[in-house]
Amino acid sequence: MSPHIQVTFLQGDFFKIFAFPLINGTNRVELAAPNTAVLTEALALKMFGKIDVVSNTFVLENDKTIQITGVLKNVPKRIQR
Repeated sequence: MSPHIQVTFLQGDFFKIFAFPLINGTNRVELAAPNTAVLTEALALKMFGKIDVVSNTFVLENDKTIQITGVLKNVPKRIQR
C-alpha cells in the first residue's frame, strides 16, 4: 500500500513570486515543465531516504510519472495550511 501524501499544485511562476530556499535544484527549472515537482527535504527523506533526489521520479495514483526538479528547505509550520 502506498503512503498518502498531501500535494499542492502550483503555477510555474510560484518561485518567482515567493522566495523559498532550495537545497537542491536551480531557480530556473523547478516548475518549468509539466509533470515536475519540488519536494521539501522532509518529504524527500520520507520518500527516498535522502535529500539528493533531483532527477528522481515517482508515480502518482493516476499513473503519471513525475520528475523531481528541486528540494526545498523545510517550510516553517506557521505558513503551512
